[in-house]
Amino acid sequence: MPCCKLPIGTYAHIGRFDPPEWLFTEEYPPSKYTTESVRWKKMGATILGGCCGTTPEHIRQLSALR
Repeated sequence: MPCCKLPIGTYAHIGRFDPPEWLFTEEYPPSKYTTESVRWKKMGATILGGCCGTTPEHIRQLSALR
């Protein structure tokens, strides 16, 4: 159940910062990221996106959740 009536967004990154650079793995391919996003949506998120490490395919799959 949402905690409030304001829009809530997610914009997760799928890498980690290991100075001096970001490291990315295949740990969260688009299908797994989308599965997590469904969970976020059930928790009340209305804005879904992606940050460092996400690809156009990650976003394409998110847009199909509407």
